[in-house]
Amino acid sequence: MKIYDIKTPEQLLNFMNDNIEYGWLDQEDKPHRDTMKDFRNLYKTSTIGESLINHLGTCIEQTNLERMVLNNLHIQNKAYCLRSYEDDTSKENPKMHCFILYFLNDKCYHFEHSNPEKRGIHPYENEEQALDSILTYFQERDNGASRELLEFPTVIPNQTWQEWNEYLTSLKEEKTNTL
Repeated sequence: MKIYDIKTPEQLLNFMNDNIEYGWLDQEDKPHRDTMKDFRNLYKTSTIGESLINHLGTCIEQTNLERMVLNNLHIQNKAYCLRSYEDDTSKENPKMHCFILYFLNDKCYHFEHSNPEKRGIHPYENEEQALDSILTYFQERDNGASRELLEFPTVIPNQTWQEWNEYLTSLKEEKTNTL
């Protein structure tokens, strides 16, 4: 199946399962699969095209790809990022996860591909219930560590790890300033 043949979220999940594995491109476009070694120093956000050509993406790229398809299907959706702030000793294990919620038939669904423990489409009665469940899962998984939840509108290609985090921080500050 080609990406533009997808007609349902279930077909999107099958497409992701068949075509996208967890990984990332570094700043020299070298692919890294199933490793986070030097991620914070070498990573750059990829375009949707790069993800499709290389058949890989982190949760950031996968969320961007999923969002594009859901938008093409005219399915309302929101992209979120969960971040925790760690000291410099945890550089090899970044604490961040991006994911999609979509809304269809008066329900909210968590679309998850990049986290193999939760891969699938998970229905909820509403957005609040979905976010509470996802936050609780990560808090329990990370021994009670809290995470900040941010909605983001897009992924800007070719951003370093630091630039991506600065972009997310700017969204938080922008939201705070408009309240």
